[in-house]
Parts: sequence; C-alpha cells; structure tokens
Amino acid sequence: MAKGYIVFRHLDDNEIIDLGGAGWNTQEEVNAQWESLPETEEVGKYVADLHDHEMALISTKSVTESAIEDRLKTPIGELMQAGLQKLKEEQSHVC
Repeated sequence: MAKGYIVFRHLDDNEIIDLGGAGWNTQEEVNAQWESLPETEEVGKYVADLHDHEMALISTKSVTESAIEDRLKTPIGELMQAGLQKLKEEQSHVC
C-alpha cells in the first residue's frame, strides 16, 4: 500500500475533473515528490492534492498545465478527455 498520493484535478465552475495521479511507497518519496512540485502563485483551474495512505486530503497546491504534463507524461488535452469521459460514466451510474 502506498504511503501517500498526489492527485491532479481541473476545477471548472460546475465540475471537478480528475486528471490522474500517482502514489509512493515511502513517506520520504511522497514528501520529495510534493516538495519538488512547483506551485504557481496564480490561483488557477489546475490543482494538485496531497493525500495520505487512506486518501484523506492533507494539502493542495495550484499548479500549471505544464507541471501536470511533466509529472503524468501525457498532454493536458488527453488527460482532460479521459477525465471528462470518466466523469460522464460516473454521472450516468448515479441517475
């Protein structure tokens, strides 16, 4: 089980779109990854959420598109498309 996770999200006026994330097996790795993630001074529509091993939210940073692309090794457009598809599937199961 991972000791912690970083999850990237796009914040829209009406929705929160999960873009992906990763987990690490030691607290040292989690801390190093979180500390090395650049935070933007501008409050934007992209955030990184730090979670503990139980997925409880610990901290949030505003990040840039390029920071997300660098970490997840995927263009933001593809991440958005996959996140929107997943969101639509989840919403169709609620109704």
